[in-house]
Amino acid sequence: MLVSFFQTFLYKALRTTLASCQDVAYVKSQLQKFLKDTDYMDASEREQVVSILAFSAKGHLDLTLSTLEDFGAAISKVQVSGIISLLQDFHQGRRGRTHRALILAYSQIAVHAPQTQLLPRVECDITRRVLQHYMSSCQVLGITILNKDLDLKLTLIQSVTEISRAIQDADGSQSFQFMYKEELLGYMLDFIKEEPMDSLASPVRLTAMLAIKHLSKVKPSLNRDANRSLLETCLRCLVPLPAVQHLTQEGETAQDSLQIQSLHELSMQALGELMRGLLEEDPTESWVMEMFHLQEPFRKTGFLLGLLAPYTCASLATSRLWAADCVACLLPIQAKVLYQTSLRPSFLLIFIPDQSMGMDAAEEELRGIREELKASTPETVLAASSRMAKVLGKYFPSSQTHEFMETLLNGMLRASPTCATAGGHWLLSIIKEYGEALLEEVPDILGTITMHMPTMQEGRRKSCLLEAVASLAGFHVEAVTSSLLCRPLPMDSDTSELWRAVGGGDDFSVHVLHFLLTKLDHRAETESSSLTAAFEPLAATCAALEIISTLQCGQVLRDMLPAMLRALVEHTSHTVGQKMPAPSGSLSSITDGQVHVVGNPCRLSMEALACAISKGVGESVAASLCKEGTWPLLECPETHHEGVCQLARALLLSGMVTPSFIKEILKWVRAASPKLRLTGTAFLSQCILYKHPASQEDAALNQAVPPSTRIGTTSPAHTRPLS
Repeated sequence: MLVSFFQTFLYKALRTTLASCQDVAYVKSQLQKFLKDTDYMDASEREQVVSILAFSAKGHLDLTLSTLEDFGAAISKVQVSGIISLLQDFHQGRRGRTHRALILAYSQIAVHAPQTQLLPRVECDITRRVLQHYMSSCQVLGITILNKDLDLKLTLIQSVTEISRAIQDADGSQSFQFMYKEELLGYMLDFIKEEPMDSLASPVRLTAMLAIKHLSKVKPSLNRDANRSLLETCLRCLVPLPAVQHLTQEGETAQDSLQIQSLHELSMQALGELMRGLLEEDPTESWVMEMFHLQEPFRKTGFLLGLLAPYTCASLATSRLWAADCVACLLPIQAKVLYQTSLRPSFLLIFIPDQSMGMDAAEEELRGIREELKASTPETVLAASSRMAKVLGKYFPSSQTHEFMETLLNGMLRASPTCATAGGHWLLSIIKEYGEALLEEVPDILGTITMHMPTMQEGRRKSCLLEAVASLAGFHVEAVTSSLLCRPLPMDSDTSELWRAVGGGDDFSVHVLHFLLTKLDHRAETESSSLTAAFEPLAATCAALEIISTLQCGQVLRDMLPAMLRALVEHTSHTVGQKMPAPSGSLSSITDGQVHVVGNPCRLSMEALACAISKGVGESVAASLCKEGTWPLLECPETHHEGVCQLARALLLSGMVTPSFIKEILKWVRAASPKLRLTGTAFLSQCILYKHPASQEDAALNQAVPPSTRIGTTSPAHTRPLS
């Protein structure tokens, strides 16, 4: 590690020195030495020689290019005596790696060259050499072979991207006509076409589309036919891919699946950036309409709608009307998808008995809304945009919700406050109009929302996300709850806010708590004597804390309070002395020696228990337990039984211990867990001491807890710590 640090430092010092050195002969000799001595099989050495050449070009552009050209010519010469060596180099990969290093060296020289000197050299001395080295990498003994080398493709794509961006930054770029533009576009499109249409295993589509975006900004501008062909190729090679859920199944591991999902999202974003770039080059209404017509066969309207929705509230009326016209173009496409896939909701059978009649009414309504977007007051414009969202929501394909949300939320980050508010209204309208059909999309929707929470902390943007989750939970409470239970522990502030949003009003909060209680009841089946707490029960406990804390009236808890208290006491017993679990679903990725998540499971359980007592039993009871030091006693393994005795007395005196409560606790005394047996014994001992009616009548209870085992009923000598 130390050697690597010093090598990096020395390389940085050397490249800085060469860039500023005035001794041209010395600079040339050093460049020749590094080009010759570099081990091109070593990735770090290839990176360093590219870096040295790039920095040298800052002060010696002509010298660096000529030295690199001489070296490239030397390695390309083939002599009969060297054929065997050449074949050996090819099979070992040395030759290919050398050419790839030189390709990157040329594009990095373009990036670092003085902006005033680049354009006269970028074609013949840089781009032409890049293509020569690429073609040499595709040949064996002068015979061109099909390029199936992924690294070589990605290298050329990176080089094209860097050269394109360098040209844009150079002095005089607006009048410069790049003669290699069409040829390089051809390579990028060929790479995209060669990608398999049933999988997404490489970043070629993503990086090639980004390269095309940058290359398209370089002069000469493409004509409309060329842009149409370019966009159609990209659409046909990306949009028809199988759904991301099917693509992720190709991954052999969970990490592979996550990478495929990320690659899919980034590729769709790259397509959006390319479309935006093409639109900037030709910002005309006719080109906008053509772009929409090109996408009609693919019916991916979610992405486009997410892109346009916020701009229906843009500050300029012309922009609002442009966005509204584009949205109107999407309406028949969405309706066609719903009709053909039989995904339209039942209310469409009422409102749209005939598709053409329904479409006519919807289109007429959109025309009226478009006129309202001409208003000068933001309130009127926002109201019109919200109405437009409701119209489109009735025709929205549920399979495209995730794509719509991803694009919409990305746009809201960069949008003005008014546009962001409009985007939020669209999001809520789609969920409210079509929430019933979104069950299968719940994990993806929540994943998108939680991913954007850290970057959307501004009040209106965040409240939109929270309201969206609450609205979705109104349709699919169990699916939403199950997805949120997979979030890491201890909860961050964003996850806590999401749980409180899910709770909503008191009545719905109780419904959510009943579901969480079922997760706690699975504890006895999954819990063991492990030193690590079980993830799902602890997550359910933390979620219950957030939900209970939002209750306005503790009276709504009364019916379920005994069961909730019993479950939380039991979970507190299980978690005494335990460590935090790893995040759900990631246990297989924990390596030996890796530490667990920081936190105290028992303390988290007690916080939920204390909150339930405060809300459901009374704040005075909770305050009394704090004053008596019950919680520190419960947390400590040596004094846990004393805390249980204090807690039991408080619950007995408040009337919370019902016969069914005692019946459940009686099971603890017979449990396999020593901790739970002792907790049950301590609790029931107090029931007997305070002469609870059930304890006097239940012979099984007195038999299960005979006088000799009772805790806290006689002298301290009869008490024993939790083992």
